[in-house]
Amino acid sequence: MGADEAILPFLVPPAPDCATYDAPADAATDVCSYGPVTLEWTAAITGGTVTLGYDVYFGTNPTPPFVINVSTTSYSPTGLLPNTTYYWKIVPKNVTGDAVGCLTYSFTTINAEVTSANGDTRCGPGTVNLTASGSGTFNWYTAASGGTSVATGSPYTPSVASTTNYWCLHLMAAPMELLVCQMQFRPVVTLLKQDCF
Repeated sequence: MGADEAILPFLVPPAPDCATYDAPADAATDVCSYGPVTLEWTAAITGGTVTLGYDVYFGTNPTPPFVINVSTTSYSPTGLLPNTTYYWKIVPKNVTGDAVGCLTYSFTTINAEVTSANGDTRCGPGTVNLTASGSGTFNWYTAASGGTSVATGSPYTPSVASTTNYWCLHLMAAPMELLVCQMQFRPVVTLLKQDCF
């Protein structure tokens, strides 16, 4: 080796450490499945720099499958079902490799859903029979925006004098959850026929 030649070491960065999961909390319950659910995490301050993004594993299996690689520290899955446990894991990556030993978290969506709501038809003023099915407690409203509930449960048998619209919504235990998760109003029409013969 000549006087002007030198052996320079090649430094390989370490693989990243696992991220810290921020939300939803591990084993969270009553997560609203009708609005956006966002998985959020923070990059570790130890280990190598994340240069190849984060592999997101998500699903209903306790060993969730890979779904996507993202460059941000959040991911919003879609199509969540009520009363279902979901599992998620985040694996940071760089040119050296993947983080090792990253935890799998879980959360369970709220057990409340209106799967169907049925109106009724009658001749002339009187009582109609409105029904709903699903899980949770059903609340009935006279406006699509909610407001004050006019009845609870199924069936609901209001007296009508004209064609009337009602909306059915499941009720959750916490009032704040109701505000956040009220996307499932189901319209129900009571049709009053004037010419019945």
